[in-house]
Amino acid sequence: MTVQRSRGRPRLEGAREPAASIVWRKGRANGEFRQWAAWGGTREPLVPPGEKYSTTDRHTATLLFAKRLGELRDLRRLHPNGLPHGDLDRIAPYVGYHVAMMENVKGRNPPTKDYIANVLVRLTHAAVFFGNRGVALLREIRAEDVHDFMVDLQTHLVRGKPLSRTTQRQYMDALGHMLQRALSEARIQHNWVREKVDLPTPNASPTQLLELGECALLLETARRLFPPNERGRPLYPLIGFLLLTGCIESERAGVELVDIRMHGDPDFPKGLVIIRPNASRERLKTPHRDRLIPMHPQLAEILEEYLAGPNAPPGPLLFPESPSRGAVPLGDWRKSLDQIARAAGFPRGKVRTRRFRVAYATHRLCTLDEQGQPMTAWKLRGEMGHGTEQMIERRYGRYAKFRSKLPLLEYRWDEWSARYGDQLARGLADTLSEPLRRALEVLAQNPDGLSSIEWQTALCSNPGTFFPQRYRLVQLGLAATAERGRGARFKVTADGAGVVRSLAGR
Repeated sequence: MTVQRSRGRPRLEGAREPAASIVWRKGRANGEFRQWAAWGGTREPLVPPGEKYSTTDRHTATLLFAKRLGELRDLRRLHPNGLPHGDLDRIAPYVGYHVAMMENVKGRNPPTKDYIANVLVRLTHAAVFFGNRGVALLREIRAEDVHDFMVDLQTHLVRGKPLSRTTQRQYMDALGHMLQRALSEARIQHNWVREKVDLPTPNASPTQLLELGECALLLETARRLFPPNERGRPLYPLIGFLLLTGCIESERAGVELVDIRMHGDPDFPKGLVIIRPNASRERLKTPHRDRLIPMHPQLAEILEEYLAGPNAPPGPLLFPESPSRGAVPLGDWRKSLDQIARAAGFPRGKVRTRRFRVAYATHRLCTLDEQGQPMTAWKLRGEMGHGTEQMIERRYGRYAKFRSKLPLLEYRWDEWSARYGDQLARGLADTLSEPLRRALEVLAQNPDGLSSIEWQTALCSNPGTFFPQRYRLVQLGLAATAERGRGARFKVTADGAGVVRSLAGR
C-alpha cells in the first residue's frame, strides 16, 4: 500500500521513521519516544549512568537521546511489525503450541501419532529456515519468505536424496495449516501459503502395477519356497491375503480370526473379510475404512488350508508371530518378500505390499461383484476403504495389459505358467545353491529318470547331504516322481528343465 504524495515518487507506508524528540520539563531532559511504542518506546527520562534523575545538561541529553534512539532503531530493524506481545508470537514456540493442539483434537478422525511426528519435523525445519533469515515472529513472515522456503525445499536433502514434489507439498501444507491457526487467532493478517498459486503439485503415484500373471507368479513362488504344510512363517497365505483383499500392512496386522467369515457362515454365507477397529487396533487410518471385503474363492482355499495346517494361529490374530501365542502381529518380513521376489525373477526391493493394493484395485474393477453384477468404482471405494472415488482414479487405478478368462479375481498359476514360466525358471536359477544346481543338472542328464540310489551315486554324496537336496528340489517343483517307495524314479519337471536351460545359457 502506498501514500499519495503531491510530487515525487510515492512513499511506501511505514517507510517514514516515527517521530522522536527531547522534551524539557522543569529544566530536566526527557525523551519523547511514544510513537515508538511498538518497540517499547515511551516518554523516558534521560538519566546519565550513575545518577538518579534526568540530566540538565543539553550536550549529555543529546548523547543519551541518540543512544536510546539507536536502540529503538535496532529493534525496529529486527522486528519491523513491533515486538512480540507474548511468547506465542514467536515462530519456534508457536510450532510446539500448534502441534500440542493437534494432539488434543477430538472427533471421528483425529490425526495419528505418526502424522503429528511428521508435522513437527516439517515445521521445525521451517522455523530453522526462517530463523536463519532473521525472521523470529509470525507476523514478520512475508510472501517472499514463504516463496524462498518453497524454493529451498527443492534442494533440501533427506538421507542424501532430494525431496519429491509430493513431500515438498506436505511441508508447505504443514506450514500453511499452522499459519491458518495463527490467522484464526488474529496473530497474523495473511496466510501467505494459502495465497500462493504455484505450490508444488504431488507427483503421480510411482507404484507400479502387478499384472495378473505376475501376482500368480509371486503366489506360486511363495507356495514353493514356504510350503503351507510345513512349519514356519505363514508367508504364502499372507501374500495371498494381501493380494486378494487389498489391505495395507497396518490393517493386516490387526485382522483377527473373528473378522474372517468362511463360506457357509450363518450371517454371510458367501464368506467375508471384515476390516474394523478391534481389541488389537483402536481405530483405522480414516473413519471410512470400516469395510466388508468379499471372500474370493481362491482366498477361501488359501485360508482354509492355512487354518487347518501346522501354522494355524492360536488366536486372536490371523497372522501372528509364532512365539507370541497369537497376540503379536507378524513383524517385518521384507527380507522374506525380497527372497520370494528374487526367486520369481523380480529385482530386489521392487516388490512391496503397496503394489499388492494397486493390483487389487485395478484387477477388481474387471470382475463381477458377489451379486454377479459388473464392478463399479463406487463398490470398489467401499472395499478399499476410501472416502471418495478420487483415490482410485489418482492413485490405485492402472491400465492392465491382461485380463482373466473368467470375471473373477483370482491368480491361478495354471493360467499364466506358459507366459511367466521362463521368468520363474530364471529366478529359481539365481536362488539355487551350487550343490542343488549340480544335483538338478545330473538328474537332467538322464531323461528316463534315476532312482534315489542311482541319483545319489551319480552325485557321489552321502545320504545326509543327498536327501535334503532331493527333498528341496521336489519341494520347488524342479523334480518329481509319480511313484513312492524305494523303486521310485525321479525326473526333471518342465520347470526344472527351464532352470537347467537358464543355467546353461550363462
